[in-house]
Amino acid sequence: MTNEEKLANLLGAVLSKSSAGTLYKTLQKTYANENIHFVRFEKGDYLAYMGLPVERLLVLIDGQVSVFKYSQGGMSIRSGVSEAPQIYGLYETLNGTREHGVTLQAASGSSCAVISPGFFLQAIKNNHKIALAALFFLAKFTDRMLDRNDQLTLNTPYDNLVIYLFEKSAGNPLPIIIDANKNEIAELMNISNRTLYRHLEQLESEGLIERKQGKIIITTSSFRNIKLKYDECRNKNGIP
Repeated sequence: MTNEEKLANLLGAVLSKSSAGTLYKTLQKTYANENIHFVRFEKGDYLAYMGLPVERLLVLIDGQVSVFKYSQGGMSIRSGVSEAPQIYGLYETLNGTREHGVTLQAASGSSCAVISPGFFLQAIKNNHKIALAALFFLAKFTDRMLDRNDQLTLNTPYDNLVIYLFEKSAGNPLPIIIDANKNEIAELMNISNRTLYRHLEQLESEGLIERKQGKIIITTSSFRNIKLKYDECRNKNGIP
């Protein structure tokens, strides 16, 4: 079996999510070679940093990974949690972008297959199964981006703010201080600062946040309220 055939079979197994609990060890034993190796990340480990060169593709086999987008000032203005199957760095590699567009941090123990961009690009040209798998991952990536844009367009600013606060705090030790400033949040929500402050006052009165010296704080009790509102937003939009 050639290394390209091994890559095709690896991607097929990840996409099928078969035997998720033991998949990492099975894939490692079967497909490790000079072009494909495997890494286990512990919770809190960084997989990639926004702005640094894309030197490897990471195929997420299991676990959860937090995805962060930062403003020019270095503040985290967007976050989310992704699960397998994913290929991190694929969009940048196919698009010719040399730098990572986001920072990736393991939200739980996570396993990845590591592949060099050059080998992957060559394998796409030679193996249609790999090309089809790449298209699937790109379609998922595009779908997530469209969902996020739809979310901003169709949801109310209040709903978007609840979703933002949930994504920023979920999986993190509480209490947590939201590190983005008000201007950045308003820009992300596509609303004015005045509208943002009005919604923050509403969230505070409903017990979803606390504010101290201009900072947004989410405690254990307020996070429970955020989670309830977050679930309401998803149910309202037909998201299970």
